[in-house]
Amino acid sequence: MRKTAVEIPAMIAEAASKGDDVETIRTLAAAVAFGSKLEYYALMAVDLDFIPKEEHDPYAAEIVEVKKMLQGFKRSLAKAG
Repeated sequence: MRKTAVEIPAMIAEAASKGDDVETIRTLAAAVAFGSKLEYYALMAVDLDFIPKEEHDPYAAEIVEVKKMLQGFKRSLAKAG
């Protein structure tokens, strides 16, 4: 989970270095995909009793919020481009 969580800001940093909006949007889409993967891992951690559901819920809400922000950023770039 840690490795996947670290990939999200890494992909955002990579997106910032892209020269055009199309590549930036594509890289941000990868960051969203890592968010979905992290969301799944968090659910699996609950199912396997690694973490209690009470600990999972706020964590999952933060993941969803980050994914929403990334989607909004992608939309704004697509409109501008």
